[in-house]
Amino acid sequence: MLLLSGFVLGAVLAPSASGQERRFSLEAGTFQMRMENGVQIIEMTLVRLGQETITLSAARGVDYGNGRYLFSRNVRIIDQGDTLTADEVRYNRITKVGRAVGHVRLGDGEVVVTAPEGDFDLDAHRADFRAGVRMVDSVSVLMSETGSYWTEEKRAEFAGSVRLDSDESDVLADSLDYWRDGRRSDARGNVVIVRRDEDLESLILGDRALNDDSLGTGLATGNVLIARMRTDSTAADTLYISAREIHSSRKDSVDSTIAVGSVRVADADFSALADSVFQQSWDSGRSESRLFRRPFIWVGESQVSGDTIRIAGHDGGIDSLVVRGNAFVAKRDTLIDRLQQMKGRSVLGLFRADSLRVLEVSPNAEAIYFNRDDADSLAGALQVTADRIRFLFSGDEISDLRVYQDVNGTYFPGTLIPADLRLDGLTWKPGDRPEAAAFRQRLQQALIRFREEEPDTDR
Repeated sequence: MLLLSGFVLGAVLAPSASGQERRFSLEAGTFQMRMENGVQIIEMTLVRLGQETITLSAARGVDYGNGRYLFSRNVRIIDQGDTLTADEVRYNRITKVGRAVGHVRLGDGEVVVTAPEGDFDLDAHRADFRAGVRMVDSVSVLMSETGSYWTEEKRAEFAGSVRLDSDESDVLADSLDYWRDGRRSDARGNVVIVRRDEDLESLILGDRALNDDSLGTGLATGNVLIARMRTDSTAADTLYISAREIHSSRKDSVDSTIAVGSVRVADADFSALADSVFQQSWDSGRSESRLFRRPFIWVGESQVSGDTIRIAGHDGGIDSLVVRGNAFVAKRDTLIDRLQQMKGRSVLGLFRADSLRVLEVSPNAEAIYFNRDDADSLAGALQVTADRIRFLFSGDEISDLRVYQDVNGTYFPGTLIPADLRLDGLTWKPGDRPEAAAFRQRLQQALIRFREEEPDTDR
């Protein structure tokens, strides 16, 4: 065995995998040469390898020939602005591909990725990590079981129990792609997102979620559920929206949401069904929702339907609703088990303190009103047409019926009410009414998973 010190091998040209030659230099404090199965092995200390833009240093190194090395103890690889450190690195100088093991750390001054082990390709500017990955930058922390990171693109692909935590939102998913420039993300599989604004917290569930913070846009697809709750309210005040896909955006202090495909909405006082919903809310507290394609709305015991419905409110409450085209209102009187009915071209509903106070239908208005006697028994029924008909409410009960212009009607005493007395077009479907309790159960299951996967600060 030959032992030498101050070893320098410089200005050497070595063929690359593509056939081109690569210049490299190799320095060591000491080296020992030995033969093993006919192959010359060189063991070195205080190693420094230079190759094009790459500098590799380590306390110890072994040269196995054909450009293959094993470096150990305080291994550091610097390539332009990127630095990789590890306990041990196996490196192929010809292919510029290696494997790092033990306290692996990759950083560029803005982001740090750590893992127990990983592979790297210096030509492709790519590193693949395993056995628990953590990426940290100035605004977020991302963790997963495995992950790949491209240093030039500033792009990451993570898989296996992925969690991304930032100042404004936290994300769980089976896999996630993340672009640091623009803070864009694409989460897939069992996605859970918790988003925090100044006075509103939102939780989003779905199969996939794409988010672009630079544009203020988001898209969730696949059995999507969004739950929104003001931070100064209780869980009972949560608004739930489910759909096949939901788009969201923010521009000029306006938040917009578009829900498409079997849309269902529910909170403590209100439920709705529609094919699609367009919702906007302003920083002033004003909000407006439009429901399309034969939507249904339930408020208390009242069911409202039409071609389109617009709902307006303030600070999370409802002020008014407007129904356009084939408007129909049905309300169950539970004491006599009858449906109060009204229909026309349009309906206007007015609320006070989130309680329905007025429903007015016009023009071509029709109504059927069942009245009760002092004992709250069925007393009779009025079938009437007019230019305009108005129901007035006290609490959840109809307190008055008013008709205006071109009035025609028939009154039926209790014993003479036809068994099939109803307005054409009545579709009473309380069984289809979305219930907040059902959404809440799914939400609670997601929150349990979210809390179980809280980040380990020691990881």
